[in-house]
Amino acid sequence: MQYKVIHNKRIDRVLWDACVCRSVAPDIYALSWYLDIESPLWCGIVFGDYDMVFPLPIESKFVVFKAIRTNFLTKDFNVYGLVGYDERWLGQVILKEIRKFMFVNLFVNKSIPLPSTGKLVLRKKQYIDFDTHTSYPQKTLRKSIRDAEAYEYVVIHDIDIHQAVSFLKAELCLKQELKESFFLDNLDMLIHKSIQEGYGYVSGLYKNSDLCAVDFYAKIGTRLYLIQNAGNKLSKTGGMPYLLYQIIERFRGVINHVDFMGSNSPNIISFNRNFCNRESEYYCISKP
Repeated sequence: MQYKVIHNKRIDRVLWDACVCRSVAPDIYALSWYLDIESPLWCGIVFGDYDMVFPLPIESKFVVFKAIRTNFLTKDFNVYGLVGYDERWLGQVILKEIRKFMFVNLFVNKSIPLPSTGKLVLRKKQYIDFDTHTSYPQKTLRKSIRDAEAYEYVVIHDIDIHQAVSFLKAELCLKQELKESFFLDNLDMLIHKSIQEGYGYVSGLYKNSDLCAVDFYAKIGTRLYLIQNAGNKLSKTGGMPYLLYQIIERFRGVINHVDFMGSNSPNIISFNRNFCNRESEYYCISKP
């Protein structure tokens, strides 16, 4: 099968997004409008007549050089579209294109066999697979649910977008988490665009009339992605687990996979494991 690398301005967005959506495991962050926000200079490897696609999140580096980098609100890319194709050949093609960049920090799904290039590290992310998760919710989560209900928290779905964005920005800045202005701007745009496109949602956790936590998440096919959350004064009240639990319950019966988007923070990994029954590995490729 022939392939070519195409800049996003020349990519057929309808065919690209259709290819991603018909995949066995479509990822919200591989859709064209999501890439536009996270990596405005992105290109795509297009195989055949959009039979398969792979995103290349390109950005400028020191004006002259181009870099390829997975941004904060994106995770491991896969080859989307056809299944059953020669995965080793696909890995060689992707590696060939990655090697053209001087600076690389790219997350790639482990289903693509990649020979070592530069620095190749395995990372983990947590997820729920409802096809095999027979004990959900787990014991620790059930305790958090009881604590939150005793504290009289209320979860409201589809809250005002502007209120949700303002709350997330304020909390992330207060906690000095990912406070770079470009991240906060991207988060703002992603929330608005994903809701406009029919994929995104925001839910809030309230105590009386006070907003205590917000979660931004998206659904594509039968997969739910928990993209960004923040909360205040929730210690030992079960608030954040309760909010996530209510979000997942909202879509029970129509989803079979919940992706927690991964983290390198031991505290976040520990929190995710209260929900998740599975972990998967993905590559982090970096150079120099």
